[in-house]
Amino acid sequence: MCANKIKVSVIVPVYNVQKYLCACIDSVLQQTLSDIEVICVNDGSTDDSRSLLSKYEQSDSRVHIIDKDNGGLSSARNAGLDVALGKYVYMLDSDDYVSKDVLKQCYDFAEANNLEMLFFNGQPFLDPDFLQDTNADGSKSDSAIATEADSNIPESDRTYSIRSGADYPVLPGQILLAEMVKKNDYRASIPIQFLNNDFIKRTGLKFIDGIIHEDEPFTFAALLQAKSAAFLNQTLFYRRVRAGSIMKNAISENNVFGYFIGLLAMFDNLAKIEALDNSVNEAIQICCRDIWWLCICRYREINDSQRESLLERLNTKQRTLFSFLIANDSKLALERDEYHDAYHNEKLAKEKEIKRCEDFNALTTYQKLRASLRKPTL
Repeated sequence: MCANKIKVSVIVPVYNVQKYLCACIDSVLQQTLSDIEVICVNDGSTDDSRSLLSKYEQSDSRVHIIDKDNGGLSSARNAGLDVALGKYVYMLDSDDYVSKDVLKQCYDFAEANNLEMLFFNGQPFLDPDFLQDTNADGSKSDSAIATEADSNIPESDRTYSIRSGADYPVLPGQILLAEMVKKNDYRASIPIQFLNNDFIKRTGLKFIDGIIHEDEPFTFAALLQAKSAAFLNQTLFYRRVRAGSIMKNAISENNVFGYFIGLLAMFDNLAKIEALDNSVNEAIQICCRDIWWLCICRYREINDSQRESLLERLNTKQRTLFSFLIANDSKLALERDEYHDAYHNEKLAKEKEIKRCEDFNALTTYQKLRASLRKPTL
């Protein structure tokens, strides 16, 4: 297919997902929009994923394989972005799947509205094996017991990609961010986004290598720079909740490291913006506090050995910033709760005499400290 005829580049990072890979790739190749390329990035798989990809490449000229050493989701996505030729880009994780018309709906909507970013809804579903997780002694894991007892998807997974259903007009990215945060609809998840390729290249958007939770700084940076963004109120993506996925692995120093480095990147991107609307500033306060708080919560959950290992991964400037973050965890917790209450409840804000646009001390001090140290090497 000629490069100028490719409407959408679908990027699928692949690492040891032979059990789920066919469902994912089939859902892409069966799209009602056929003018696509499917870039499968084999991130050093050691199972039969690579041989499955070869069969797809041989049977469908739209499928292309990139082989690389294992480097994680960020580096795999970046490898795909480097070679993507489509007018738009869609990134799908290889254990999930999509509706057969996701690309056509998104492409038509983006074209009609000259969009740089488009969000849509997702629906989580339980993989059967998730209910059968067992411990080494043969007993069922806590996740399996809790899920069976509730007979529902865990709350953290239920809210991962589902929004309120509110309608949003086409807006500048910063304003859409503010509106979505206000309605508790903001989700940074990459597979529920559809992006203009020229926009990605023009802004130099990349995922941060070597971290998890990479969606947070990427989506934040994209929305701050997008001139036109929108939300399509359709459920087009299906996320598999399973044991062994990145999101279901046990909490470790990698979670803390990912949130922390992501937060530094978010502040770096804020420094590039000359002026912010008040509503946007409020939304940014919420986003930054949430990542900061998640970082603190995960830090509390890891042991001393992991904490030491985490600090060894940080350079001198980063350790100074991280120490400040941990030292202010109690103050941040209070401010975060109050700020959320005030942001979403005008009456409560007045009763508590909380100013919704107020810059709280902990975050303001952190920003000043961050600026004084300049940009550390990430």
